[in-house]
Amino acid sequence: MPKRLYLLRHGQTDANILDTVQGRLPDLPLNSTGEKQAELTAEALSEVNFNRIYMSPALRARQTAQKIFERHIPTALAETYPNFNEINFGDFEGRTFSKIEELYPDLLKTYREKPSQCVFPRGESMIEAYERAGRTINTIIINHPHNESVLIVSHGGIITLIFIYLFDLDMDKMFHAIKKHHNCSLSIIDFESYAWNTPLSKPHIVCFNDISHLKEEHDKRLRNII
Repeated sequence: MPKRLYLLRHGQTDANILDTVQGRLPDLPLNSTGEKQAELTAEALSEVNFNRIYMSPALRARQTAQKIFERHIPTALAETYPNFNEINFGDFEGRTFSKIEELYPDLLKTYREKPSQCVFPRGESMIEAYERAGRTINTIIINHPHNESVLIVSHGGIITLIFIYLFDLDMDKMFHAIKKHHNCSLSIIDFESYAWNTPLSKPHIVCFNDISHLKEEHDKRLRNII
């Protein structure tokens, strides 16, 4: 298992400002705020010795990861993982939640109250997204020895499902409770042995949805402005 797992949401896009569901929309770039967020994140992580950087194939995730990768050449290897793409929201994508509520009120109610039972038209089910995120994070954990640090640049929904998988949480109770990840927020999980001289290792949350590296946005959050 890796020593430390870093989970980073991509920087801001214009769709984030408009409260539009992005999902698998592949070519949404970072806006100017998102680029600044990515640069500040890269600066904050510049002295971390990453052994591998994994990223979603979505442009917004790749652009965010690139800022960090540029500071870690040649120590880190970067790899695109399709299974770290956002949840496939199907017909929800490209629409605001107010429009979705107008078109799909019953399905939106299910998503909000019983996400484990939600299947998105022309998309995937929440269980399918959970299973692919879980399979992939499990593979990464197995393939990295304990002295390595790994960064995953992905999306709010997938990062939430990774937490649900690693800590065996109830999706219906916890998905929306922990889903609201800020753009370029950082969560860190350590893997520590609970017994002396044993390979058994358990995840431990170091920080969650942290934006202290974004400075102004962090100060606004403390003052309850964002």
